[in-house]
Amino acid sequence: MAHPTDPTDGKRRQRTRLRVGAVALLAAVAAGSVIVAVQRDDGPDAADGGTRFGVLASQCDPVRSRELSQAGVSVVHVDLRWDLYHPDAPAAAPTYTQQVFSMLEVCRDAGLDVILGLGTQYAPEWVRALPDGRFIDQTGTGNESAAANLMFSVDVRDAFERYVSEVVQLVPDGSVSAIRVGTSEAGELGFPAEPLESRNGRNSFWAYNDAAQTGAGLPEGMERAPMPGWAPGDTEWSGSEVTPDDAGAWLDWYTDSVTRTVAWQIGLLQGLGFEGDFHLPLAGRGVLPEDRASAVQALLDGTGDRDASLERGLYYPDQLPAIREAAPDAVIVADITGLGDASAVLARGESPPADTCLAEDAGLPLEDTPGVADWAASRWTIAVARSAGYPVMGENPGPPSQPGTGSAPNSDSLREQLRSATRYAEDCGLQTFLFAFEDDLFAQGADVPLSVYADTIRALEG
Repeated sequence: MAHPTDPTDGKRRQRTRLRVGAVALLAAVAAGSVIVAVQRDDGPDAADGGTRFGVLASQCDPVRSRELSQAGVSVVHVDLRWDLYHPDAPAAAPTYTQQVFSMLEVCRDAGLDVILGLGTQYAPEWVRALPDGRFIDQTGTGNESAAANLMFSVDVRDAFERYVSEVVQLVPDGSVSAIRVGTSEAGELGFPAEPLESRNGRNSFWAYNDAAQTGAGLPEGMERAPMPGWAPGDTEWSGSEVTPDDAGAWLDWYTDSVTRTVAWQIGLLQGLGFEGDFHLPLAGRGVLPEDRASAVQALLDGTGDRDASLERGLYYPDQLPAIREAAPDAVIVADITGLGDASAVLARGESPPADTCLAEDAGLPLEDTPGVADWAASRWTIAVARSAGYPVMGENPGPPSQPGTGSAPNSDSLREQLRSATRYAEDCGLQTFLFAFEDDLFAQGADVPLSVYADTIRALEG
């Protein structure tokens, strides 16, 4: 995880806004959101129909839904909570499921496209207590987040399959256009991040549960660690010197574990009959090529890890093409979870400014292009996603005053985020922009009331 003042801000977006009400119990937002795939050609995603506008963390409240639609919003994101769905055992809580069903009906009937998050970052405690259910780092420390170990625990995957099969059967017909897939503590791509204050100087790589190291109990299609027992930074393993090639092979296995798990999620949902799109929330820029090279040369001792992306196993130039190859029949949309984040604020000050997309970005030899470290994280990630053939959408980080949203103290104000992030969405031809959050549009004395968002939408569409 990036330090709160780190301009690269790794986007650990634990956006929790749980509301318990007669209509909506949930609406907790995770890191990044999902969105409907509209354009599927090789050009800019919004080239024909323009950018669509939506909100994160919708409550699907009847009054709000009507007002959002009138304001020009056509897409909403709703996140389930696995822990509320299966609170004590693999049996659904009937009150919660009925509330979910009602929410989705309300938004569908209001003409809003609903993008569903599965809430993997809110795994029940009984799931995390399953064999290999928690992420463990090389020091034997367990990750304290509520993310369950979908990477390396066959028991967790079994529990997830039961949960997802029930969700797919629950949703009202025509109510869900896309489902988000992810693995981290924020529901995004990658291993979980660890709060800076909990790190105590260590670099945590979350692949040291028994199954990952020994292979016993690994889910089908996963592989065990190539050097069992080796910890990043160690110069020897099994009596032999560890080389940069060895460290690079280990890192490839680590990042590939993320790829395989997301591909498994997509295949599972397709097998259950879900015919909508899949959305892949991407935190920050991940590891840059030059940083990967220096990290491997230093045997992954922490060198080159700008914002804990290395430990989260995020290397987009390899992962994004691999996920598309693993799921060739799926429509997968890359979700850029930090349009207008702190890295964009700094990139605006470059000469020339490096905060927004240029037409030639996706055609550059990105792994060899100098100066990409000075780009906004969103510019880099959009370019990598486009070069891999993904449609792309995006969202602003959220209020700087609210910890855990993906913003930082040096981020733009919420009103300035609306201005800059929607400009980036237009400049980059994104198919959809989601505003963070629905609550902030309706709050008393809101910095960005719904009327301001509506004016922005009308101006951009006009």
